[in-house]
Amino acid sequence: MRWACRVAIAIIAVLAGCAGAGGRAAAKDGSAQFDRPLTVRRLPPGTGANPAPEVICTLYPDLMIRETGTDTPAPEAADLVRRPPGAACGRGALAGAVGLDTQGYSFAGRKGPFLLFTATDPNGAVPFTVIDAATGRVIHRDGLAAGTTFHAVVRGGGTLTLDFTRGVNAPCALPKDGAACWARLGREGLIPPDLARRPPPMTACAAAYHTEKAPPDDPSVLAYDVDLRLEAAGAVQTRLTGGRVACTPLP
Repeated sequence: MRWACRVAIAIIAVLAGCAGAGGRAAAKDGSAQFDRPLTVRRLPPGTGANPAPEVICTLYPDLMIRETGTDTPAPEAADLVRRPPGAACGRGALAGAVGLDTQGYSFAGRKGPFLLFTATDPNGAVPFTVIDAATGRVIHRDGLAAGTTFHAVVRGGGTLTLDFTRGVNAPCALPKDGAACWARLGREGLIPPDLARRPPPMTACAAAYHTEKAPPDDPSVLAYDVDLRLEAAGAVQTRLTGGRVACTPLP
């Protein structure tokens, strides 16, 4: 089993209670939200003193995603290959391959012209990246709440809409810094303006820190439900879809 799968299963099993700040349960498998590949090929890791890493190739009619080091917690940056008919999955150099900015990430799936990768070994929120399948450039970076997956992934022409519980690793501790921390999150764009105008979730934070026996100066992890609308050109629109904000200490 791939390291990313093992990590995801462990997170879901341990932290499922934190999923869905607006009350929605985490799906067990988000793969049904994405385009189905033609096939997925695996080259197992080698043996010996200096074994070759595991390689996984996900093939679509027009392209291939090659991941290397998927048997480790820190896979190498993936390659995007414009796939001519009969292109093979191998370990060597691939003609025309585009290296992606996905070091430490695992391929989550494709939706039309959009590729999604999630962090393989996260702490707190789970970073994810949306990449343009045509150019290999990063369109957007964000985060999922631990133990969750995308509630909905919808493509409409050149637009991608993601419905999910966003996870944010705050650079400050709400139980200790209160309104000052909340204001900082708003200034730095870690929470959207309409959320920043609300009072901080101090009661939820206090209860979670008490349960976890965490000191009040531990950084906070926030989770809240959003719809995110992305265009391939890079335009982003965010809409809150729930009123409740979950707050936990950083593990």
